[in-house]
Amino acid sequence: MRRLLLLFCLSICFVSVFAQENIYFVQFSDKLGTPYSLSRPEDFLSERAILRRQKYSIAIDSTDLPVSPAYLNGVRQTGATVMYQMKWLNGAVVSATNSQSLMVASLPFVRFVELTKPNDYETYSPRQTSNSSKIPLPYLNLNRAKRQLEQINLLRLHNLGYRGAGIHIAVLDGGFQGLYDMAVFDSLLLSGRLLDYYDFVLNKHQFPDYDGSHGSSVMSTMVANMPGNYVGAAPDASYYCFRTENGYIEFPDETDYYCVAVERADSLGVDIITASLGYTVFDIDSMSYTYDMLDGRTTRASRVASMAVEKGIFVLNAAGNDAFKPWHYLSVPSDGIGVMAVGAVDTVNYYAPFSSCGPSADGRVKPEIATCGYGVVVAASDNNLYESSGTSFATPIAAGMVASLMSAMPNVTPWKLYEDIIKSASNYFTPNDSIGYGIPDAYAVFSVYSPVEPLSDAAPALFVSDDGFSFENLSIPAQLFIYDIYGRIVYDNTVSGGEKVAIPHSSGFYILLLNTENGPYVYKFIYR
Repeated sequence: MRRLLLLFCLSICFVSVFAQENIYFVQFSDKLGTPYSLSRPEDFLSERAILRRQKYSIAIDSTDLPVSPAYLNGVRQTGATVMYQMKWLNGAVVSATNSQSLMVASLPFVRFVELTKPNDYETYSPRQTSNSSKIPLPYLNLNRAKRQLEQINLLRLHNLGYRGAGIHIAVLDGGFQGLYDMAVFDSLLLSGRLLDYYDFVLNKHQFPDYDGSHGSSVMSTMVANMPGNYVGAAPDASYYCFRTENGYIEFPDETDYYCVAVERADSLGVDIITASLGYTVFDIDSMSYTYDMLDGRTTRASRVASMAVEKGIFVLNAAGNDAFKPWHYLSVPSDGIGVMAVGAVDTVNYYAPFSSCGPSADGRVKPEIATCGYGVVVAASDNNLYESSGTSFATPIAAGMVASLMSAMPNVTPWKLYEDIIKSASNYFTPNDSIGYGIPDAYAVFSVYSPVEPLSDAAPALFVSDDGFSFENLSIPAQLFIYDIYGRIVYDNTVSGGEKVAIPHSSGFYILLLNTENGPYVYKFIYR
Protein backbone atom coordinates (compact mmCIF):
# COMPACT_ATOMS: atom_id res chain seq x y z
CA MET A 1 0.00 0.00 0.00
CA ARG A 2 2.83 2.40 0.87
CA ARG A 3 4.41 1.77 -2.56
CA LEU A 4 1.09 2.44 -4.26
CA LEU A 5 0.65 5.67 -2.34
CA LEU A 6 4.18 6.73 -3.29
CA LEU A 7 3.49 6.02 -6.96
CA PHE A 8 0.26 7.97 -6.72
CA CYS A 9 2.04 10.94 -5.17
CA LEU A 10 4.74 10.84 -7.84
CA SER A 11 2.05 10.79 -10.52
CA ILE A 12 0.34 13.80 -9.00
CA CYS A 13 3.67 15.64 -8.89
CA PHE A 14 4.42 14.77 -12.52
CA VAL A 15 1.02 15.95 -13.71
CA SER A 16 1.39 19.13 -11.67
CA VAL A 17 4.80 19.89 -13.19
CA PHE A 18 3.67 19.04 -16.71
CA ALA A 19 0.61 21.24 -16.32
CA GLN A 20 2.90 24.22 -15.71
CA GLU A 21 4.55 23.87 -19.09
CA ASN A 22 3.77 26.17 -21.98
CA ILE A 23 4.24 25.41 -25.67
CA TYR A 24 6.76 27.56 -27.57
CA PHE A 25 8.20 27.94 -31.01
CA VAL A 26 11.98 28.28 -30.91
CA GLN A 27 13.77 29.89 -33.86
CA PHE A 28 17.37 28.86 -34.40
CA SER A 29 19.94 31.10 -36.05
CA ASP A 30 21.56 28.53 -38.37
CA LYS A 31 22.18 24.82 -38.91
CA LEU A 32 25.84 24.66 -37.91
CA GLY A 33 27.01 21.30 -36.67
CA THR A 34 24.43 19.23 -38.49
CA PRO A 35 25.79 15.78 -39.38
CA TYR A 36 23.53 15.56 -42.42
CA SER A 37 24.70 16.26 -45.95
CA LEU A 38 22.92 17.32 -49.13
CA SER A 39 24.93 14.62 -50.90
CA ARG A 40 23.13 11.95 -48.85
CA PRO A 41 19.43 12.92 -48.95
CA GLU A 42 18.44 9.31 -48.29
CA ASP A 43 19.40 9.94 -44.65
CA PHE A 44 16.46 12.32 -44.16
CA LEU A 45 14.10 11.84 -47.13
CA SER A 46 12.28 8.76 -48.37
CA GLU A 47 13.00 7.35 -51.81
CA ARG A 48 9.63 8.57 -52.98
CA ALA A 49 10.39 12.13 -51.80
CA ILE A 50 13.74 12.09 -53.59
CA LEU A 51 12.13 10.76 -56.77
CA ARG A 52 9.58 13.58 -56.71
CA ARG A 53 12.35 16.14 -56.57
CA GLN A 54 14.23 14.40 -59.38
CA LYS A 55 11.10 14.13 -61.51
CA TYR A 56 10.41 17.86 -61.29
CA SER A 57 14.09 18.95 -61.26
CA ILE A 58 13.84 20.36 -57.73
CA ALA A 59 17.14 20.87 -55.94
CA ILE A 60 17.56 19.45 -52.45
CA ASP A 61 18.74 22.45 -50.44
CA SER A 62 19.63 23.54 -46.92
CA THR A 63 15.98 23.84 -45.91
CA ASP A 64 15.71 20.06 -46.31
CA LEU A 65 18.52 19.43 -43.82
CA PRO A 66 17.31 18.50 -40.33
CA VAL A 67 17.87 20.93 -37.48
CA SER A 68 21.26 20.73 -35.80
CA PRO A 69 21.12 17.94 -33.17
CA ALA A 70 23.58 19.95 -31.06
CA TYR A 71 21.07 22.80 -30.86
CA LEU A 72 18.24 20.44 -29.94
CA ASN A 73 20.40 18.91 -27.21
CA GLY A 74 21.22 22.40 -25.96
CA VAL A 75 17.50 23.11 -25.58
CA ARG A 76 17.00 19.83 -23.74
CA GLN A 77 19.78 20.67 -21.29
CA THR A 78 17.63 23.52 -19.95
CA GLY A 79 15.03 20.95 -18.90
CA ALA A 80 12.70 21.80 -21.77
CA THR A 81 11.18 19.06 -23.92
CA VAL A 82 11.68 19.17 -27.69
CA MET A 83 8.40 17.98 -29.17
CA TYR A 84 9.24 18.48 -32.85
CA GLN A 85 11.91 19.99 -35.04
CA MET A 86 10.87 22.17 -38.00
CA LYS A 87 13.66 21.86 -40.53
CA TRP A 88 12.25 24.11 -43.27
CA LEU A 89 12.03 27.07 -40.89
CA ASN A 90 14.98 25.91 -38.78
CA GLY A 91 13.09 25.82 -35.51
CA ALA A 92 11.50 23.56 -32.94
CA VAL A 93 8.26 23.14 -31.02
CA VAL A 94 9.15 22.99 -27.33
CA SER A 95 7.32 22.34 -24.08
CA ALA A 96 8.84 24.32 -21.21
CA THR A 97 8.15 26.17 -18.00
CA ASN A 98 8.48 29.96 -17.90
CA SER A 99 11.96 29.78 -16.38
CA GLN A 100 13.10 27.13 -18.87
CA SER A 101 11.89 29.26 -21.78
CA LEU A 102 14.07 32.13 -20.54
CA MET A 103 17.08 29.83 -20.47
CA VAL A 104 16.30 28.62 -23.98
CA ALA A 105 16.01 32.23 -25.19
CA SER A 106 19.46 33.00 -23.78
CA LEU A 107 21.19 30.25 -25.76
CA PRO A 108 23.63 31.73 -28.30
CA PHE A 109 22.15 29.81 -31.25
CA VAL A 110 18.51 30.83 -30.53
CA ARG A 111 17.16 33.83 -32.38
CA PHE A 112 13.84 34.10 -30.52
CA VAL A 113 11.28 32.14 -28.51
CA GLU A 114 7.52 32.64 -29.08
CA LEU A 115 4.76 31.47 -26.75
CA THR A 116 2.14 29.53 -28.74
CA LYS A 117 0.02 27.96 -25.97
CA PRO A 118 -0.01 29.00 -22.30
CA ASN A 119 -0.03 26.48 -19.47
CA ASP A 120 -3.33 27.86 -18.15
CA TYR A 121 -5.18 27.19 -21.41
CA GLU A 122 -7.80 25.20 -19.52
CA THR A 123 -9.07 28.45 -18.00
CA TYR A 124 -10.28 29.51 -21.44
CA SER A 125 -13.76 28.57 -22.53
CA PRO A 126 -13.85 25.41 -24.62
CA ARG A 127 -14.31 26.30 -28.25
CA GLN A 128 -17.77 25.66 -29.58
CA THR A 129 -17.46 23.55 -32.69
CA SER A 130 -19.15 24.97 -35.75
CA ASN A 131 -20.10 21.72 -37.44
CA SER A 132 -22.83 22.20 -40.00
CA SER A 133 -26.23 20.69 -39.40
CA LYS A 134 -26.50 17.36 -41.14
CA ILE A 135 -29.52 16.14 -43.06
CA PRO A 136 -29.85 12.33 -43.07
CA LEU A 137 -29.94 10.64 -46.47
CA PRO A 138 -30.97 7.13 -47.38
CA TYR A 139 -28.43 4.89 -49.05
CA LEU A 140 -29.10 3.91 -52.67
CA ASN A 141 -29.04 7.59 -53.48
CA LEU A 142 -26.46 7.62 -56.25
CA ASN A 143 -27.67 10.70 -58.12
CA ARG A 144 -27.44 12.93 -55.07
CA ALA A 145 -23.81 11.92 -54.46
CA LYS A 146 -22.86 11.97 -58.16
CA ARG A 147 -23.80 15.59 -58.69
CA GLN A 148 -20.86 16.93 -56.64
CA LEU A 149 -18.52 15.12 -59.06
CA GLU A 150 -20.53 15.89 -62.18
CA GLN A 151 -20.32 19.57 -61.32
CA ILE A 152 -16.57 19.53 -61.95
CA ASN A 153 -16.83 17.07 -64.86
CA LEU A 154 -14.89 14.45 -62.92
CA LEU A 155 -17.04 11.40 -63.66
CA ARG A 156 -15.83 11.38 -67.26
CA LEU A 157 -12.31 10.88 -65.94
CA HIS A 158 -13.50 8.16 -63.56
CA ASN A 159 -15.25 6.38 -66.41
CA LEU A 160 -11.90 6.21 -68.21
CA GLY A 161 -10.35 4.55 -65.15
CA TYR A 162 -8.54 7.57 -63.71
CA ARG A 163 -9.51 7.63 -60.05
CA GLY A 164 -6.24 8.53 -58.33
CA ALA A 165 -4.39 5.21 -58.46
CA GLY A 166 -0.77 5.57 -57.40
CA ILE A 167 -1.26 9.05 -55.92
CA HIS A 168 -0.48 9.63 -52.23
CA ILE A 169 -2.55 12.20 -50.34
CA ALA A 170 -1.93 13.54 -46.83
CA VAL A 171 -5.13 14.68 -45.09
CA LEU A 172 -4.59 17.18 -42.26
CA ASP A 173 -7.61 17.61 -40.01
CA GLY A 174 -9.06 17.08 -36.55
CA GLY A 175 -10.42 13.72 -35.37
CA PHE A 176 -11.04 10.77 -37.68
CA GLN A 177 -13.48 9.10 -35.33
CA GLY A 178 -15.21 5.98 -36.61
CA LEU A 179 -13.18 5.63 -39.80
CA TYR A 180 -12.31 1.99 -39.19
CA ASP A 181 -15.99 1.12 -38.68
CA MET A 182 -17.48 3.02 -41.63
CA ALA A 183 -18.59 1.01 -44.65
CA VAL A 184 -17.47 3.69 -47.12
CA PHE A 185 -13.84 2.98 -46.15
CA ASP A 186 -13.92 -0.81 -46.58
CA SER A 187 -12.16 -0.65 -49.94
CA LEU A 188 -9.45 1.68 -48.57
CA LEU A 189 -8.71 -0.52 -45.58
CA LEU A 190 -8.91 -3.90 -47.30
CA SER A 191 -6.52 -2.77 -50.03
CA GLY A 192 -4.00 -1.36 -47.55
CA ARG A 193 -4.17 2.17 -48.97
CA LEU A 194 -4.40 3.85 -45.56
CA LEU A 195 -0.63 4.13 -45.45
CA ASP A 196 -0.11 5.66 -42.00
CA TYR A 197 -1.41 8.13 -39.44
CA TYR A 198 -0.17 10.36 -36.62
CA ASP A 199 -1.63 12.55 -33.91
CA PHE A 200 0.53 15.69 -33.90
CA VAL A 201 -1.54 17.34 -31.17
CA LEU A 202 -0.72 14.57 -28.70
CA ASN A 203 2.60 13.64 -30.38
CA LYS A 204 1.60 9.99 -30.61
CA HIS A 205 1.72 7.45 -33.38
CA GLN A 206 -1.85 6.38 -32.89
CA PHE A 207 -4.92 6.63 -35.06
CA PRO A 208 -6.93 9.71 -33.96
CA ASP A 209 -10.23 7.91 -33.45
CA TYR A 210 -11.51 10.78 -31.25
CA ASP A 211 -12.01 14.56 -31.22
CA GLY A 212 -15.01 14.19 -33.51
CA SER A 213 -15.49 12.73 -36.98
CA HIS A 214 -14.84 15.84 -39.07
CA GLY A 215 -11.76 14.21 -40.60
CA SER A 216 -13.68 11.03 -41.39
CA SER A 217 -16.41 12.98 -43.18
CA VAL A 218 -13.78 14.93 -45.10
CA MET A 219 -12.10 11.65 -46.11
CA SER A 220 -15.40 10.18 -47.29
CA THR A 221 -15.74 12.77 -50.06
CA MET A 222 -12.51 11.42 -51.60
CA VAL A 223 -12.25 7.81 -50.50
CA ALA A 224 -15.80 6.40 -50.51
CA ASN A 225 -16.09 3.46 -52.87
CA MET A 226 -19.58 2.01 -52.74
CA PRO A 227 -20.70 1.76 -56.38
CA GLY A 228 -24.40 2.43 -56.68
CA ASN A 229 -24.44 4.32 -53.38
CA TYR A 230 -21.56 6.71 -52.86
CA VAL A 231 -18.23 7.10 -54.66
CA GLY A 232 -15.67 9.75 -53.73
CA ALA A 233 -13.50 11.96 -55.89
CA ALA A 234 -10.36 9.76 -55.68
CA PRO A 235 -11.36 6.29 -54.47
CA ASP A 236 -8.21 4.59 -55.78
CA ALA A 237 -5.64 6.96 -54.20
CA SER A 238 -3.62 6.15 -51.06
CA TYR A 239 -3.90 8.23 -47.90
CA TYR A 240 -2.23 9.46 -44.72
CA CYS A 241 -4.39 10.72 -41.82
CA PHE A 242 -2.69 13.42 -39.74
CA ARG A 243 -4.39 15.12 -36.80
CA THR A 244 -3.07 18.66 -36.39
CA GLU A 245 -6.23 20.38 -35.14
CA ASN A 246 -7.43 20.51 -31.53
CA GLY A 247 -11.19 20.85 -31.68
CA TYR A 248 -11.54 22.04 -28.09
CA ILE A 249 -9.33 25.13 -27.99
CA GLU A 250 -7.62 27.40 -30.50
CA PHE A 251 -4.00 28.49 -30.06
CA PRO A 252 -1.12 29.07 -32.50
CA ASP A 253 0.59 25.82 -31.52
CA GLU A 254 -1.83 24.11 -33.92
CA THR A 255 -0.36 26.03 -36.84
CA ASP A 256 3.05 24.64 -35.89
CA TYR A 257 1.60 21.11 -35.81
CA TYR A 258 0.38 21.84 -39.33
CA CYS A 259 3.93 22.80 -40.32
CA VAL A 260 5.40 19.64 -38.81
CA ALA A 261 2.78 17.47 -40.53
CA VAL A 262 3.50 19.11 -43.89
CA GLU A 263 7.21 18.39 -43.46
CA ARG A 264 6.39 14.79 -42.52
CA ALA A 265 4.18 14.47 -45.60
CA ASP A 266 6.98 15.80 -47.80
CA SER A 267 9.55 13.41 -46.35
CA LEU A 268 7.15 10.53 -47.07
CA GLY A 269 6.90 11.60 -50.70
CA VAL A 270 3.22 12.54 -50.90
CA ASP A 271 1.85 14.10 -54.07
CA ILE A 272 -0.99 16.12 -52.51
CA ILE A 273 -1.68 17.75 -49.15
CA THR A 274 -5.25 18.75 -48.39
CA ALA A 275 -6.30 20.51 -45.18
CA SER A 276 -9.83 21.39 -44.13
CA LEU A 277 -8.74 23.76 -41.38
CA GLY A 278 -7.77 27.38 -41.06
CA TYR A 279 -6.60 29.91 -38.50
CA THR A 280 -7.53 33.54 -37.91
CA VAL A 281 -8.66 34.34 -34.36
CA PHE A 282 -7.29 32.57 -31.29
CA ASP A 283 -8.53 32.20 -27.73
CA ILE A 284 -6.14 34.94 -26.62
CA ASP A 285 -6.83 38.04 -28.70
CA SER A 286 -3.24 39.23 -28.72
CA MET A 287 -2.21 36.01 -30.48
CA SER A 288 -4.76 36.42 -33.28
CA TYR A 289 -3.81 37.16 -36.87
CA THR A 290 -4.76 40.31 -38.73
CA TYR A 291 -5.77 40.54 -42.36
CA ASP A 292 -2.54 42.23 -43.41
CA MET A 293 -0.68 39.08 -42.34
CA LEU A 294 -2.43 37.01 -45.03
CA ASP A 295 0.21 37.59 -47.71
CA GLY A 296 1.60 34.05 -47.85
CA ARG A 297 4.93 35.22 -46.42
CA THR A 298 4.22 36.20 -42.82
CA THR A 299 2.72 33.35 -40.80
CA ARG A 300 4.70 30.16 -40.35
CA ALA A 301 1.93 27.88 -41.61
CA SER A 302 1.49 29.84 -44.83
CA ARG A 303 5.23 29.99 -45.42
CA VAL A 304 5.53 26.22 -44.96
CA ALA A 305 2.53 25.57 -47.23
CA SER A 306 4.16 27.76 -49.89
CA MET A 307 7.46 25.89 -49.47
CA ALA A 308 5.66 22.57 -49.93
CA VAL A 309 4.40 23.86 -53.29
CA GLU A 310 7.97 24.77 -54.25
CA LYS A 311 9.04 21.23 -53.36
CA GLY A 312 6.59 19.72 -55.84
CA ILE A 313 3.53 19.01 -53.69
CA PHE A 314 0.07 20.11 -54.78
CA VAL A 315 -1.31 21.86 -51.68
CA LEU A 316 -5.00 22.64 -51.16
CA ASN A 317 -6.65 24.38 -48.22
CA ALA A 318 -10.18 25.31 -47.27
CA ALA A 319 -10.86 29.03 -47.66
CA GLY A 320 -12.99 29.05 -44.49
CA ASN A 321 -16.60 29.66 -43.50
CA ASP A 322 -16.30 33.22 -42.20
CA ALA A 323 -17.91 35.38 -44.88
CA PHE A 324 -20.79 36.29 -42.53
CA LYS A 325 -18.51 36.78 -39.54
CA PRO A 326 -16.54 39.89 -38.58
CA TRP A 327 -13.36 38.30 -39.97
CA HIS A 328 -14.94 37.79 -43.44
CA TYR A 329 -11.71 36.83 -45.23
CA LEU A 330 -9.90 33.60 -45.95
CA SER A 331 -7.73 31.98 -43.31
CA VAL A 332 -4.16 30.81 -42.76
CA PRO A 333 -2.68 28.86 -44.55
CA SER A 334 -5.02 29.25 -47.55
CA ASP A 335 -3.21 32.53 -48.31
CA GLY A 336 -0.09 30.54 -49.17
CA ILE A 337 1.60 31.30 -52.49
CA GLY A 338 0.70 28.54 -54.93
CA VAL A 339 -1.67 26.99 -52.40
CA MET A 340 -5.03 26.29 -54.01
CA ALA A 341 -7.60 27.87 -51.67
CA VAL A 342 -11.00 26.30 -52.24
CA GLY A 343 -14.30 28.12 -51.77
CA ALA A 344 -17.81 26.70 -51.82
CA VAL A 345 -20.77 26.72 -54.21
CA ASP A 346 -24.03 24.83 -54.02
CA THR A 347 -25.05 22.01 -56.34
CA VAL A 348 -26.52 24.41 -58.93
CA ASN A 349 -23.36 26.54 -59.09
CA TYR A 350 -24.40 29.43 -56.84
CA TYR A 351 -21.93 30.90 -54.35
CA ALA A 352 -22.41 29.51 -50.84
CA PRO A 353 -22.75 32.73 -48.82
CA PHE A 354 -20.73 31.48 -45.82
CA SER A 355 -17.63 30.79 -47.94
CA SER A 356 -14.76 33.07 -46.89
CA CYS A 357 -13.65 35.76 -49.29
CA GLY A 358 -10.42 37.00 -50.81
CA PRO A 359 -8.29 38.53 -51.93
CA SER A 360 -5.06 37.79 -50.08
CA ALA A 361 -3.51 40.78 -48.33
CA ASP A 362 -1.08 41.23 -51.22
CA GLY A 363 -3.88 41.26 -53.79
CA ARG A 364 -3.78 37.72 -55.23
CA VAL A 365 -7.06 36.11 -56.31
CA LYS A 366 -8.32 33.96 -53.46
CA PRO A 367 -9.93 31.51 -53.35
CA GLU A 368 -8.59 30.15 -56.62
CA ILE A 369 -11.52 27.82 -57.30
CA ALA A 370 -14.83 26.71 -55.82
CA THR A 371 -16.43 23.28 -55.69
CA CYS A 372 -19.52 21.85 -54.03
CA GLY A 373 -19.53 22.88 -50.37
CA TYR A 374 -23.25 23.30 -49.76
CA GLY A 375 -25.43 20.19 -49.54
CA VAL A 376 -22.43 17.89 -49.90
CA VAL A 377 -23.00 14.17 -49.41
CA VAL A 378 -20.69 12.96 -46.64
CA ALA A 379 -20.46 9.87 -44.45
CA ALA A 380 -20.47 10.14 -40.67
CA SER A 381 -19.20 7.94 -37.86
CA ASP A 382 -22.68 6.49 -37.31
CA ASN A 383 -22.25 4.81 -40.72
CA ASN A 384 -24.94 6.91 -42.38
CA LEU A 385 -24.85 9.39 -45.24
CA TYR A 386 -25.76 13.02 -44.67
CA GLU A 387 -25.92 16.31 -46.49
CA SER A 388 -23.55 18.79 -44.91
CA SER A 389 -21.93 22.11 -45.80
CA GLY A 390 -18.64 23.94 -45.52
CA THR A 391 -15.46 24.62 -47.46
CA SER A 392 -14.13 21.70 -45.41
CA PHE A 393 -15.95 19.43 -47.86
CA ALA A 394 -15.38 21.46 -51.00
CA THR A 395 -11.61 21.15 -50.50
CA PRO A 396 -11.26 17.34 -50.49
CA ILE A 397 -13.52 17.12 -53.55
CA ALA A 398 -11.03 19.42 -55.29
CA ALA A 399 -8.12 17.36 -53.93
CA GLY A 400 -9.68 14.18 -55.30
CA MET A 401 -10.04 15.89 -58.67
CA VAL A 402 -6.33 16.77 -58.59
CA ALA A 403 -5.44 13.15 -57.72
CA SER A 404 -7.54 11.80 -60.57
CA LEU A 405 -5.88 14.22 -62.99
CA MET A 406 -2.42 13.29 -61.71
CA SER A 407 -3.15 9.60 -62.27
CA ALA A 408 -4.25 10.41 -65.82
CA MET A 409 -1.34 12.73 -66.59
CA PRO A 410 1.71 11.63 -64.58
CA ASN A 411 4.16 13.85 -66.44
CA VAL A 412 2.35 17.15 -65.94
CA THR A 413 4.02 19.15 -63.16
CA PRO A 414 1.93 20.19 -60.14
CA TRP A 415 2.56 23.85 -60.95
CA LYS A 416 1.30 23.40 -64.50
CA LEU A 417 -1.68 21.46 -63.25
CA TYR A 418 -2.48 24.26 -60.79
CA GLU A 419 -2.43 26.81 -63.62
CA ASP A 420 -4.55 24.74 -65.97
CA ILE A 421 -7.17 23.86 -63.39
CA ILE A 422 -7.58 27.61 -62.94
CA LYS A 423 -7.75 28.14 -66.72
CA SER A 424 -10.49 25.52 -66.99
CA ALA A 425 -12.67 27.24 -64.40
CA SER A 426 -16.01 28.87 -65.18
CA ASN A 427 -15.04 32.35 -64.00
CA TYR A 428 -11.52 32.44 -65.41
CA PHE A 429 -11.87 35.71 -67.34
CA THR A 430 -13.80 37.52 -64.59
CA PRO A 431 -12.47 36.28 -61.22
CA ASN A 432 -13.96 37.68 -58.03
CA ASP A 433 -13.39 37.54 -54.29
CA SER A 434 -16.06 34.92 -53.52
CA ILE A 435 -15.45 32.01 -55.91
CA GLY A 436 -12.18 33.19 -57.47
CA TYR A 437 -11.75 31.78 -60.96
CA GLY A 438 -14.84 29.65 -60.50
CA ILE A 439 -15.80 25.99 -60.85
CA PRO A 440 -13.09 23.87 -62.52
CA ASP A 441 -13.62 21.38 -65.34
CA ALA A 442 -11.52 18.27 -64.79
CA TYR A 443 -12.17 16.75 -68.19
CA ALA A 444 -11.27 19.97 -69.96
CA VAL A 445 -7.85 19.88 -68.25
CA PHE A 446 -7.42 16.23 -69.20
CA SER A 447 -8.43 16.84 -72.81
CA VAL A 448 -5.76 19.50 -73.29
CA TYR A 449 -2.88 17.90 -71.39
CA SER A 450 -3.40 14.17 -71.81
CA PRO A 451 -0.18 12.92 -73.38
CA VAL A 452 -1.90 10.09 -75.22
CA GLU A 453 -3.87 10.49 -78.44
CA PRO A 454 -6.76 8.10 -79.16
CA LEU A 455 -5.47 4.86 -80.63
CA SER A 456 -6.18 4.14 -84.29
CA ASP A 457 -7.98 1.02 -85.44
CA ALA A 458 -4.62 -0.35 -86.62
CA ALA A 459 -3.17 -0.30 -83.11
CA PRO A 460 -2.46 -3.71 -81.57
CA ALA A 461 -5.20 -4.51 -79.06
CA LEU A 462 -4.13 -4.65 -75.41
CA PHE A 463 -5.59 -7.70 -73.66
CA VAL A 464 -5.36 -7.67 -69.83
CA SER A 465 -5.73 -10.72 -67.57
CA ASP A 466 -5.26 -11.21 -63.84
CA ASP A 467 -1.59 -12.14 -64.11
CA GLY A 468 -0.42 -10.09 -67.06
CA PHE A 469 -1.26 -8.62 -70.43
CA SER A 470 -0.56 -9.22 -74.10
CA PHE A 471 -0.96 -7.52 -77.47
CA GLU A 472 -3.21 -9.10 -80.05
CA ASN A 473 -2.92 -8.67 -83.85
CA LEU A 474 0.76 -7.83 -83.50
CA SER A 475 2.20 -9.33 -86.70
CA ILE A 476 5.92 -9.05 -85.92
CA PRO A 477 7.78 -8.58 -82.63
CA ALA A 478 7.97 -5.02 -81.28
CA GLN A 479 9.94 -3.23 -78.58
CA LEU A 480 7.93 -2.56 -75.41
CA PHE A 481 8.86 0.01 -72.77
CA ILE A 482 6.90 0.37 -69.51
CA TYR A 483 7.25 3.61 -67.52
CA ASP A 484 6.07 4.15 -63.96
CA ILE A 485 4.53 7.37 -62.63
CA TYR A 486 8.00 8.86 -62.06
CA GLY A 487 9.07 8.28 -65.67
CA ARG A 488 11.39 5.39 -64.79
CA ILE A 489 11.62 2.48 -67.23
CA VAL A 490 10.50 -0.64 -65.35
CA TYR A 491 10.36 -2.94 -68.40
CA ASP A 492 12.33 -2.96 -71.66
CA ASN A 493 12.05 -5.96 -73.93
CA THR A 494 10.82 -7.29 -77.27
CA VAL A 495 7.34 -8.84 -77.28
CA SER A 496 5.47 -10.90 -79.83
CA GLY A 497 1.78 -11.06 -80.59
CA GLY A 498 -0.04 -12.99 -77.87
CA GLU A 499 3.04 -13.13 -75.62
CA LYS A 500 2.09 -12.57 -72.00
CA VAL A 501 3.94 -9.83 -70.10
CA ALA A 502 3.88 -10.05 -66.30
CA ILE A 503 2.05 -7.26 -64.51
CA PRO A 504 4.36 -4.94 -62.50
CA HIS A 505 4.62 -5.88 -58.84
CA SER A 506 3.51 -2.48 -57.51
CA SER A 507 0.01 -1.15 -58.00
CA GLY A 508 -0.18 2.20 -59.71
CA PHE A 509 -0.22 3.98 -63.03
CA TYR A 510 1.96 2.91 -65.97
CA ILE A 511 2.60 4.11 -69.52
CA LEU A 512 3.17 1.40 -72.15
CA LEU A 513 5.13 2.45 -75.24
CA LEU A 514 5.02 -0.13 -78.04
CA ASN A 515 7.34 0.59 -80.99
CA THR A 516 5.98 -1.30 -84.02
CA GLU A 517 6.82 -1.27 -87.72
CA ASN A 518 3.84 1.04 -88.21
CA GLY A 519 5.03 3.51 -85.60
CA PRO A 520 4.76 3.89 -81.83
CA TYR A 521 1.57 3.27 -79.86
CA VAL A 522 1.07 4.52 -76.32
CA TYR A 523 -1.27 2.91 -73.78
CA LYS A 524 -2.23 3.94 -70.25
CA PHE A 525 -2.40 1.08 -67.80
CA ILE A 526 -3.62 1.17 -64.19
CA TYR A 527 -2.76 -1.83 -62.04
CA ARG A 528 -4.81 -2.12 -58.86
